[in-house]
Amino acid sequence: MSHIHIPDGILPLWLWVLGYILIGIFFIIEAFYIKKSQKQAKFSLISIMAALMLLTMSIPIPFPVPYHINLSVLTGIILGPTLAFFAIFTSNLLLVFIAHGGITVIGLNTLVIGIEASLGYYAFKFLYKKTDKIFFSAFTATFFALIISTFLTIGIVYAGTHNFSTFSNSHCSSKGVHQEKLSVHNEKHLDNEQIEQQKHNKTEEKFNIKRFLSLMFIFGLIGWILESSLTGFIVSYIKRVKPDILHKFEKEKDIEKIKNENS
Repeated sequence: MSHIHIPDGILPLWLWVLGYILIGIFFIIEAFYIKKSQKQAKFSLISIMAALMLLTMSIPIPFPVPYHINLSVLTGIILGPTLAFFAIFTSNLLLVFIAHGGITVIGLNTLVIGIEASLGYYAFKFLYKKTDKIFFSAFTATFFALIISTFLTIGIVYAGTHNFSTFSNSHCSSKGVHQEKLSVHNEKHLDNEQIEQQKHNKTEEKFNIKRFLSLMFIFGLIGWILESSLTGFIVSYIKRVKPDILHKFEKEKDIEKIKNENS
């Protein structure tokens, strides 16, 4: 739900370039962190999670609105919020070659889904420490992260496609003194802009944003529950068969118990 399925040429230059810049800065910083903390041993795990995300993102679920499972929160829980970004970037890059979004949205998609993975990681960490319920913690963390990332995606798409000429026209109309000094050529140009704006307003009237968000929430809710349940089952299974993957959470939970007993 948080994946931006937009071909190249739709979003403005400043928006998708900003996405690449932010991700580039993040990767440069994290490259030094990985070298310093000696996390190279997890590179194979990054590849596995990237392949798993690539598989699930490539399979659309037949909803009235486009939806696919990301498993980004699962990636965040297993890899941590830092290394998860590398797996997410790799999967998004490979998805472009099967026409699943454009090249220009790779940075934005990595940013949004990376935030989703990070939120899920910290939410799971907090809930598991407090409740000691593995499925509940994974389910709730995933559900929470998906809601936030979905609305973040809607905000990015809205910012990139919304016609901001409304603000410039209202600014011009408030300065009546300056409008009187406009030349005939500029007045005709302004009239043309107003005509175009009226057409745009009529189009916006036909598009009910409240109805759109309502539909997104209804059908998104089904997808959020499905992905949250799947993540909960997978994390619960990992705890039974490969508990060392979740060792960092178990260790923090034990420390929390000791602190509570001492207090």
